Amino acid sequence: MSSVLIGARDEAQLKQNLAALGWQLDASQRSRLDAASAVTPPYPYYPYWNGQFAERSPVAVVSHCGTGSCTH
Repeated sequence: MSSVLIGARDEAQLKQNLAALGWQLDASQRSRLDAASAVTPPYPYYPYWNGQFAERSPVAVVSHCGTGSCTH
C-alpha cells in the first residue's frame, strides 16, 4: 500500500500538485529511466544478483513418487 502526502504552501501550488494526477510516463520513458538508474549492487549482493553463486542455491528436486512412476 502506498500513499501520497501533498504539502502545498498556497492555493496555486495545491492546484499544480492536483493537476499532476493526470499524467503518467509511457513504457519507453519508464524503460529509459530504468536503464539510467540500473546499478550493480555492491558486495556482498552482486554475486547473487549476477548468478555467480547459482550452485549454492540448487534447483529443487521434484519427486514423481506420487504419480506411480517412482523408481528406486
